Amino acid sequence: MSRTSTEDGFVFAPDFKITELNHRTTGFGGFYAGAVFSGQFLIGGGGYFQLDDWDHNSEQMAYGGLVSEWRLFHNSPVGLTLHGLAGYGQAQATYVYANGGHDNVQVDPRHGGYYGGGYYGYGPYEGFFVAEPEAQIVARFGHSMRLVGGIGYRFTTSDFSNLDGVSGSISIQFGR
Repeated sequence: MSRTSTEDGFVFAPDFKITELNHRTTGFGGFYAGAVFSGQFLIGGGGYFQLDDWDHNSEQMAYGGLVSEWRLFHNSPVGLTLHGLAGYGQAQATYVYANGGHDNVQVDPRHGGYYGGGYYGYGPYEGFFVAEPEAQIVARFGHSMRLVGGIGYRFTTSDFSNLDGVSGSISIQFGR
């Protein structure tokens, strides 16, 4: 009697993204996890948060949602994956205001108050829809580990400027 593998199971992947946000390069850390069916289709969830500290006149952002992927050449040592996230995100803007004609005011929001003739303020939180399709190259290391590199684009419905942008990612998948 023989038993065939259905290649169903679960996967977990820590993920790191480098992206453009408000005309500057920044990093996002996060993860995604989900159920894999027939070794080809993943459905699950994921979340990401901005890694760099607050700086003047910037946004701080986090997002998450439903994750799905379709794996092409899933039995080959190197394959292609069409990966996507659709969900909800939040961002908060910080602002620096100058006092007394100072043009080059720098304020560290973690310390607050006045510095160099200026002060800072926090803007409101804003919620928005986010979608992030991505094409990935996958290198398999056995049946339960893969190194994944990808490129994609983040679309948002945010009123804040410049939250959309190209992103590159690298992750390690554990599981099916």
